[in-house]
Amino acid sequence: MENLKITFSFATPFFLRRFTTIDSILLALHYGSEPLTDISPYDDESVDFFEKKNGVLSGSIWFVENNETVIPYTDTLKRGLTTDFFAVLSQGVDPHEYGKSAVKQGSGVYKTIINYYERTLAGSIYFYIRGDADKISRLLDKVKYIGKKGKYGWGRVSEMKIEEIPQNKGFMLNKYTPSKPLSVSEWGSTVQTDRIAYFRAVPPYWLKTGLQPCYMPHTTLTELMDKKPVKAQKIIPDRFIAPSEIISSNAELPKGQKKYIKKVSGRCAFCGRHVDEGVPLSGKGLENVTSGSFADLNELIKDSQLVCNDCHTSIKALSTIFKSGMLKVIRQGSYETLDKEEFKEKILNGLGKPPYLITWKTSRNNQHIFYKGGCKVTLSSAMPVICRGDAETIYLDTEVFKQALSDAKELENMYIKLTKGKEQFPKTLVTSKIVGGAVGMPQIKKETAKSEEYMKKLYAFWRKYDLSTRLALHFFFEGKKA
Repeated sequence: MENLKITFSFATPFFLRRFTTIDSILLALHYGSEPLTDISPYDDESVDFFEKKNGVLSGSIWFVENNETVIPYTDTLKRGLTTDFFAVLSQGVDPHEYGKSAVKQGSGVYKTIINYYERTLAGSIYFYIRGDADKISRLLDKVKYIGKKGKYGWGRVSEMKIEEIPQNKGFMLNKYTPSKPLSVSEWGSTVQTDRIAYFRAVPPYWLKTGLQPCYMPHTTLTELMDKKPVKAQKIIPDRFIAPSEIISSNAELPKGQKKYIKKVSGRCAFCGRHVDEGVPLSGKGLENVTSGSFADLNELIKDSQLVCNDCHTSIKALSTIFKSGMLKVIRQGSYETLDKEEFKEKILNGLGKPPYLITWKTSRNNQHIFYKGGCKVTLSSAMPVICRGDAETIYLDTEVFKQALSDAKELENMYIKLTKGKEQFPKTLVTSKIVGGAVGMPQIKKETAKSEEYMKKLYAFWRKYDLSTRLALHFFFEGKKA
């Protein structure tokens, strides 16, 4: 086997999660339409074209070159379009403006009908892997699109190149920096970092089950290697901590709900733990658990046996905990609502000892994200995990975020100077348009476009910082909406 660097060039902007790895792409090609959820690729003898080590498959996350031009591009996809929807559009009503049109996106048949995605406009990306170059090349010859929504033309590959390199970077960039999520239990002290989060150690990485503490790579789009061990407050649990355990510790189950709890053994429909007591999902049990804003979970759990006490209690507690506030940190036994300055201070100076949950703009309409697996418990202050409503899970690389905050502030100062103080800094230059539901590329003023130094710093910013980092920056810039 050889140490390889695989480069893909693109004809269209792509949509790839930050921790997408080359081994997951290769396995999708190898198995074809066969679902990965039914396969154990680590033990499969037919998967012999790349290295396997300590329960993990070789294959890094993707990176961009230090001289690559990268531009974030926000786009929309509309699902389930109907004649009624187009009738509203023909009347000149903007369906994006919730509450001002006949299209209500918060609930009903048009719920989330318009979905926002941030695509990446870049010439090329690359991965690392240790494997059989010939077999990998034959598999990748089939690739036409990479990333999500290829059927819409996103991520069309124009060229693929495989080259041999001297160092094996399929698992680690150096002795302190993973190049992909690595199981803590399997890799032990060989990885010297406290940057730890819940993730899957083997494909399919999107699956919500089988999460375990993993050593995590940096979130930067360009390669960033630690020069010394990363130290942080952390917890490495010997079992999976369900988000509902953290929430339920803040509330007591109302007396009227206790009658539904029975002595029954089985696996919880939400957290997946095996318990001996809970709410059976037969008769009125299902109706009681998913009443109110959780009714959309009926289809998700109707074929399950029970819901454990923690999940049942946390469902009833959520409407109390999430009454107001932009951001909440929920610990076992307490919770607090943070404003922007408090969030900034606590992220930069440490949020305290894990485990805890961090949620952003969680309302009654999207509390169910906890039970669909979108929210994860934070295990290390070096990588707090923020649950942003229904949209996504933000992996906040603390050290990277500190530098991004400094770089964004420098860009803001340069912008104000170049516009002679007549313009507020457009926050979407350093955050993301998906927060405000806008589309297209960030808009650049003529006055600033003429400055070579400013544009060089702006392109360097987009080239370095991923969506998670830029979403967290949303809290700290009050400039006008671009």
